[in-house]
Parts: sequence; structure tokens; C-alpha cells
Amino acid sequence: MFTQLALGLSLMGSASVTHEHSKAEVLAELAWQEAEQQAKLDPRHQADIDADTKLGKNYTEQVEKEFKLSQNAAYIERVQRIGAEIAAIARKNQVTVTWGDKRLNPFDYTFKVVEDKDINAFSLPGGFIYVYEGLIQFAETDDELAGVLAHEVAHASFRHVATLQRESAKLQSLTLPLILISIFSGSQTLSGVGTLASLIGIAKGSGWSVAAE
Repeated sequence: MFTQLALGLSLMGSASVTHEHSKAEVLAELAWQEAEQQAKLDPRHQADIDADTKLGKNYTEQVEKEFKLSQNAAYIERVQRIGAEIAAIARKNQVTVTWGDKRLNPFDYTFKVVEDKDINAFSLPGGFIYVYEGLIQFAETDDELAGVLAHEVAHASFRHVATLQRESAKLQSLTLPLILISIFSGSQTLSGVGTLASLIGIAKGSGWSVAAE
């Protein structure tokens, strides 16, 4: 770490500093990079991260067959820019969790925009976040949009689906999130909960248990 810090300071000494906080920012970034390189998850924790990522990725393939991804460059840039800032915070800061996985779970978050006028967003296990165009149009400020994105990131970061699975182990792990979310979102029937239509309908509703919210 000291070698990297020395290199960083040396580089700063040979270049102009644009503002008074440049040195501090460089040092902080180098420190984070070093910490990330040294931090290794124990095998069981890594297995949990991998399981969430695999489950979420499987669902993304279905979601993106149902939804048409937005081609609006301004919307995509806005969501990804704000999302990247929130994801960076979520990956590096462990917070007090009232319900869910209390560990720091450093997922590789992705943020996508879908063509739909509903004012909504949803997340899948592993950090796959989808935002509706309608929500982007409705949000008057970046702060409002950031609040929604942070909410969805928290669901993934605290591994709420995995917690639901753990607490209801008698149900099949792949269909449990669909069943529970369908119940919480007020669905009148549970038939076909394994279908994509149910997954989307669930995600558009409350999406998570009251405890998770």
C-alpha cells in the first residue's frame, strides 16, 4: 500500500493540482483500491454472492425477453451515472441491517432502463436493477431518482430474497420469491407463479415482504 501511495504522491507532484482536495481524493482512492485487492471473502460468503448473482442473471434473461430495453441515451446515462455512485457506496460501506444479510455483500451492480410508462423500478438478486422510463420522467431531480435506486440496491445488498428463502425453506428456492411477492402484492391467484408474467407482475408491485421494505 505504501508503494502505491508513494506513486500516487509522486504523480501528483509532477502534475498541476486543480483544487485543494485533489491529494486527499487520490489518497482515498488508492486506499480503497488497496483494501479491495486485499479483501477476500470467505468461501461460504463468496458462494452466497455467486448464488445470488446466478439466480438474478437467470431472471434477467427472462425479463429482457418480456421488456424492451430503452434506447433513450439520456435516460440510460442518468440512471447509470446515479446508480454507479450508489453502487460504489453499497460495495464499500457496511451498515446496520434490521432485516436481511448483515454482511457487506459487494455485488457488481448493473442498471438498465426499460420502455414502460409505469412509475416503478425493481431489483433482482445479485444487483440487477431495472428502471422504468415512466419513473425517470416522473422524477424531478436526481436526488429523487437516487432515492429509488438506493432502495432497490438495498434489496439486493441485504439479500432479501435469500433471507425469504432461508425463512421458508420448505418451498422450492427458485419459486419462493415469486410466491411470496405475489402474496404481498395482493395477487388474487397463485396459479402460474413460475411463469415470467408472474415474475414481472410481482416485481412491479411491492416486490418484497413488509419486513424487507
